[in-house]
Amino acid sequence: MPEVRLIDEQSEQRGVMKIDDALRYAQERDLDLVRSRLRRGPPSCACSTTPSTSTSRPRSRSRHANISSRSLSARFKLRPKIAQHDYETKKGHVERFLRHKDKVKITIMFRGREVTHPERGIQLLDRIAMSLPSTASSSSVRSTRGAT
Repeated sequence: MPEVRLIDEQSEQRGVMKIDDALRYAQERDLDLVRSRLRRGPPSCACSTTPSTSTSRPRSRSRHANISSRSLSARFKLRPKIAQHDYETKKGHVERFLRHKDKVKITIMFRGREVTHPERGIQLLDRIAMSLPSTASSSSVRSTRGAT
């Protein structure tokens, strides 16, 4: 017979007992028996006047997983001399991520002497921004990093 560690309505530990005894204890006081934690040894169960939230709705993976899924970010790297087909492909990927309410970060990579023409990178970013749906907005200021 499985055992549980029982916590009463005043948050006092009643000790480890068989699950039938814990249910009987809760029913005598017209309370619900709610599993509160899983640890090594017997799981903890608390007597509560409110119904269990774990039985009233499906359990999510974890609190941290839900938080991180809200702030997904896709990163795209482009070159100033990008071909038209490659540009359209990357733009399509960006639009798909934005439709799913994900954040997108676009980086322009310069090689060699391309660094001497940063205005081409700015033009490319402006071109992408103008071609995206009106629901997309820029939340950060452009910045340059690396050798200039």
